[in-house]
Amino acid sequence: MGNAATATLLRRAAMRAAIRAPELGEFSVVRDRFSYRYVVPASWSAVSPKGSASLRELLVELRPLLVDLTGAVVLHRLRDIPTLRESDLFLPESKQ
Repeated sequence: MGNAATATLLRRAAMRAAIRAPELGEFSVVRDRFSYRYVVPASWSAVSPKGSASLRELLVELRPLLVDLTGAVVLHRLRDIPTLRESDLFLPESKQ
């Protein structure tokens, strides 16, 4: 996926998830010419249940968007990244 598509999907997922996780109101995507910069909630920089919960809510909204666009291809690739696999952020859908 390209930078613009990634930014659009993350922005859309964050807006939907903000209903359940208000701290996602701090999430933003800033375009700088041909690249994007992401500003994440402050709670994500420290180990905290609140940060983890809001990140999980973002991913709950992101998953169906990715599946609609790519099938399970992107989710499988994300699960192949060791750090993400260890975090259990992209568990198979039946486990979430």
